Parts: sequence; C-alpha cells; structure tokens
Amino acid sequence: MIRSRGTVPGGAALWVAVVLGLLTGCGPAAAAARPPAAGLPLDKVPAAQAGAVADGTITRAEYEAGYASFGACVTDGGGRLVEQAREPSTGVITYGTAHRIGTPDRPMLDSVEGRCYHDRFAWIDFLYSTDPAVQRALASAAPVG
Repeated sequence: MIRSRGTVPGGAALWVAVVLGLLTGCGPAAAAARPPAAGLPLDKVPAAQAGAVADGTITRAEYEAGYASFGACVTDGGGRLVEQAREPSTGVITYGTAHRIGTPDRPMLDSVEGRCYHDRFAWIDFLYSTDPAVQRALASAAPVG
C-alpha cells in the first residue's frame, strides 16, 4: 500500500491542534512572533531529530537531510519509500510508503517505514511543512481553479 505524505491516518488530532493554534493565534503576526514548535512536546523528539528541532524552526537543508536520513533508514531496513514529487519553491516532498507511518504524536511503529519515520523525520517533516512561511509559499504555488 502506498500512502502519500499528508494522507496517513492517525494524524487528525495533531493537525486539528495546529489549525486551532493558528486560528486562535490571530494570524501571521502571531505566527511570526513564535517558532512553529511553540507549545509542542519537543521533549519527545527522538535523538536523530533533536539537533534540527532544537531552535524550534526547520531549515530547508535540515528538512532535506531529515528526509535523506529517513530514506536511508527505510532502504537499509528493507522497506519501501517512493518519492513522488518535490515542490520547487519550498522543497516539500510528497512520498509514499509501503505501510502506514503515523505522525509525531501517534507513531506507527509496526513497520520499518513507521519506525524510521518516527526516529528520523516525523518532527522535522511536521515542523517544516507547517511553518507559516512554507505554507504561504505552497499556497502561492498552488494552481487556481
């Protein structure tokens, strides 16, 4: 089974929390005033992601390095990770896995893909993908209609 990033079941609670946080934070000014990681349980971040997450923001280089680490882990473990697309302006990657991978708050550790995602990329992926600047860039790059 191939699942695209963003369509993996089990992450609804985290995404709802992010949306509510953005809505109650009163827009871009509030989002810019604090890092995207504010209020998240960063004490639960696995060691392989701790350096990238430490300052509460993820650079594109950290995102790409995290994805590469995730990919190497999956390959080394005999799993399947298929890169489907990279959004040019942000570098956000759409990918598929052979098994469900979960989310930072609800990891699915019953497959190599899920364990590697949890250990190497989940928090990096989440924080980068939900960064207000990345979201604005994605929105402006999206086709209209």
